[in-house]
Amino acid sequence: MFLISGAICALCACSYFYLSNTPTPLPPPPAIADDVDSAPLPEIDTTPVFVKVAKTAIPNLGTPFDGSSAAHGDPAFLSETQLCRAGILVDLDSRKILWEKNATTAFPIASMTKIMTAILVYEAIEKRADIDFCTPVNVSVSSSKIGGSQAYLDPREVFPISELIKAMMVHSSNDCSELLAEFIADGNAQNFVATMNQRAKEMGLKTVRFYNPHGLPPTSSGYWKNNNEASPEDMAHMAEFLMQYDSAMEYASTVEMTFGPDRKEPMKFLNTNYRLLKYCEGCDGLKTGFTQAARFCVTATCKRNGRRMIAVVFGVDRADSRLDNRAKLVRALFDWGYTGKTSIQKNTSPAKTKTKTTKRSTRKSSKRK
Repeated sequence: MFLISGAICALCACSYFYLSNTPTPLPPPPAIADDVDSAPLPEIDTTPVFVKVAKTAIPNLGTPFDGSSAAHGDPAFLSETQLCRAGILVDLDSRKILWEKNATTAFPIASMTKIMTAILVYEAIEKRADIDFCTPVNVSVSSSKIGGSQAYLDPREVFPISELIKAMMVHSSNDCSELLAEFIADGNAQNFVATMNQRAKEMGLKTVRFYNPHGLPPTSSGYWKNNNEASPEDMAHMAEFLMQYDSAMEYASTVEMTFGPDRKEPMKFLNTNYRLLKYCEGCDGLKTGFTQAARFCVTATCKRNGRRMIAVVFGVDRADSRLDNRAKLVRALFDWGYTGKTSIQKNTSPAKTKTKTTKRSTRKSSKRK
């Protein structure tokens, strides 16, 4: 009796398992029109999907800096400042100037010009409904002829705006800067330059004068006849306007990038800031520059323990090719600003491991040179 009951239970269980796991029959396939070519196609949404601008708010953006307690010139406790012609160190959180040297005097700014170029491109993407970071840009003949540091653009090529911005920020590509200026200003780079100067006035930057969107010195073939100029203080203000844009800071802190991945031979670009990015704690940008008139200059950004600073230095000479005096000075400024000491000085580094890393890195960079 128990055997029969057990067999019935097993049969019922097997039947339940089979019925509960039997796949539901698929519906019949849709009828196919006899004339396939005349069959209606499904509607496709062709509305562009725009990738807009991500921003991080900066408190008190554009308000004046407080220089009442700043150190001036070449103080004995910060001897590295003798390396530059002018500069400034600002604590953005307090808006206080910690150090300055000729901070309100205008000097040639070389490729630091591209900070304003990038600002206008980002603002155009914010305001215009017809462009975003993915918008394709056809290379113009005029932009392909811009020399100096370049991405070797070819008039047969097309690049998205984002890749042009990144090459401008990482590699300081002059041809990409010119092409972006032309594109935003409907083909006329000189109109873009006029907008650069107008925007500088709106920001309250009194010493700024732009003649081109990339910072190259005057040439007989160029439409610009003067060097772009600004003071260290105005460059610091300009930098914080660009720092709002998340991708700008991402690009500025990228050590290396590949440009033109669809090219037969893509190009590898090393960030012109790479010594600071790799060997200065917390440094995450922003833009270097060099011409014979400007010498070596940089607008640098740094964040340590949540505290944000900007350092700008102009007119640094690199007498010894084995040493980047520009990076040495900026690193000393940030270390002093955050700790009251500089890692360049003996036995004053806030972290011994950091000092050792810096020394090893310096020897390696010397060999590469």
